[in-house]
Amino acid sequence: MTRAMRKKDALIVLAALALAAAALLTALLGRGGAADGVRGYVDGALYAEMPLAEDGEIRIEQADGSVNVVAVEDGAAFMAYSSCKNQLCVQQRRVSAGGWALRALGRQIVCLPNRVTIELYAAETVDPNAPDV
Repeated sequence: MTRAMRKKDALIVLAALALAAAALLTALLGRGGAADGVRGYVDGALYAEMPLAEDGEIRIEQADGSVNVVAVEDGAAFMAYSSCKNQLCVQQRRVSAGGWALRALGRQIVCLPNRVTIELYAAETVDPNAPDV
């Protein structure tokens, strides 16, 4: 292999790494944003919601006996308890307005066995001067 070929290969690898780093940075910066509250869903249907500004919990009880408890403390939400067997949802990190961009599931905590999804949401702002559509 010639020296020029090795140099060309190295430049291709460096360019690919730079492109991947730029894509990652763009994705992370684009995922930021405020969060005003947390919503709990069962099978995709809204079950309950509460603001992140208030400490408390959402208790999700289903007809089949499944129970999930979502706690909100200091502006962050986490799965405090789940009746599921694998407990992966309980082991997921807290999700907060300032720290969700680097989480694998972003704004969500998911309990697949119980079909429960917890998600941060941002309140929609409505401009009173905007025309009706």
